[in-house]
Amino acid sequence: MDKIPENTKKSKWFDTAHAAITARDFDNLSIADDSLNYEDNYWESGNALCREGYGTLLAYYRKDVPVDLNTIVSEIKWGGKGVQVVTNKGTINAKACIVTTSVGVLRAEKIKFTPKLSSRKYEAFEGITMGTSNRVIMELKKKFVSKFKKDTNFYSKINSNGAKSPEGIGYGLLKMGGTNLCLFALNGEFSRSLENKGSKAMIDFVVNQLKSNFGSKFYDKYFVKATATGWNKNPFTLGAYSGAKPGKASLRPRLKRPVGERIFFAGEATASAYGTVHGANRSGIRAATEVFISDALG
Repeated sequence: MDKIPENTKKSKWFDTAHAAITARDFDNLSIADDSLNYEDNYWESGNALCREGYGTLLAYYRKDVPVDLNTIVSEIKWGGKGVQVVTNKGTINAKACIVTTSVGVLRAEKIKFTPKLSSRKYEAFEGITMGTSNRVIMELKKKFVSKFKKDTNFYSKINSNGAKSPEGIGYGLLKMGGTNLCLFALNGEFSRSLENKGSKAMIDFVVNQLKSNFGSKFYDKYFVKATATGWNKNPFTLGAYSGAKPGKASLRPRLKRPVGERIFFAGEATASAYGTVHGANRSGIRAATEVFISDALG
């Protein structure tokens, strides 16, 4: 993102808006990659939470699809006939392969491709990278959540003096789905540094922020329990979700281009509604259709 005028940074709401608008810090953000540029409306495109949890939704939605869990891929061979996928449980032979792995894992070359993918593909992996956006989920007592309507948005003023990565809660969602659960987002390099200190540090930070909003007795009066994500350290994602570096948004279409008509790419980074579950789902349908057409054409 181009340099932000100093008079803009002096606004008392600059840090709050910075943290709330995007999960990426402004100096690592392409404005051409913002959700406002989705092919469809962000809020009307299917973007929503599931009261029972995405795990429950996925288990139901794809209940008839056979899935083999805990199968870690180390190499994809595509130099000969078909594709050979090397895993910790043996080698899988197929006509084609759909890769849904995060761009963080692909960029780090955790999966070896033989032959190696083109330099243009890796240029896309370098330009579209994983951002750090963690969530602290809290169960709070009914006497607290009963004060709010279901899915109430929460924002807390941040004063970080125009820091490159504002230190505060990016946004919150209170009384999620009408339950006693509340979500609080921690974004950017600030989130990365807090994640490095551990989940307790993330939870403690959010609790202290809530004390400043709801009183020093907040923890004793309302807190039940909490958990925190750690997406940046997760070896199977190496980040939360994708975002373009400044000037690199045009590389997104390159991520989804098939290789050798045998390796196809899906996942949120390749979707028009990138960074979302429904976008990732649509990308899988798109890639599966591409495989079908490729096979039909011989």
